[in-house]
Amino acid sequence: IVMYISNAILIFGFDNGLAGNEETIRDLLGLHPIYVYISAVLLAPSVEELVFRFLLCKPIEQKQKWFGIAISGFLFGAIHLVASVQEGTLLQDLPSLISYVGMGLVLGWRYSQTDNIASNMVAHGLYNSVSFLLIMFM
Repeated sequence: IVMYISNAILIFGFDNGLAGNEETIRDLLGLHPIYVYISAVLLAPSVEELVFRFLLCKPIEQKQKWFGIAISGFLFGAIHLVASVQEGTLLQDLPSLISYVGMGLVLGWRYSQTDNIASNMVAHGLYNSVSFLLIMFM
């Protein structure tokens, strides 16, 4: 819900269009929909949750709970702007950091509450799946 609300604010408030990351995914979707589905809904959530929550957040969180969540959330958001840096659109895409960091913070908080990385993978995959379906059918 946080991600959908922040994306709506970005779309209607900034008129920047899509973030470079999302444009790249949409471009690939037209060429290889099955590959993009597997990557976005299964692989990326699994890898990202393992890296940002399990390997990064958990060790820091054991000493400083909110600091661990904040660091993993910010890095999660920043990694989604890599395409923007490569395409030279970082300043234009910088507002999208809000939604990515927001999702990273929510997922970090969720993991700190449940200590269940699999449930985070499923939640992240469900978000990506809904986004995928919206892109495909809208």
